[in-house]
Amino acid sequence: MLIIALGESIVAVGSGAGKLALTAPLLTFCVLALTLAAMLWWTYFHRDDVRAEHAFLQASPAQRTRMAVMGYGYGHFVMITGIILIAAGLKVGVAHR
Repeated sequence: MLIIALGESIVAVGSGAGKLALTAPLLTFCVLALTLAAMLWWTYFHRDDVRAEHAFLQASPAQRTRMAVMGYGYGHFVMITGIILIAAGLKVGVAHR
């Protein structure tokens, strides 16, 4: 779901700029918006899997369940909601450039 949300944020930038004339401010805004999406991707996928695996191995079975629900359940819900809000803001921002 998170990968889809990140992809949709890129689509939102493209659809917001779809029929606008290509100007320097619009191009700059689009490049910065795509850079933001790339940084969100990098932040999510940069080596946290090794640390999470290490933490899971050191935890008791009851702690693992709680860690999984908090990190991979509620945590992902918050991240996906944030990415959707960022995508909506970027689409509106591109359209008003």
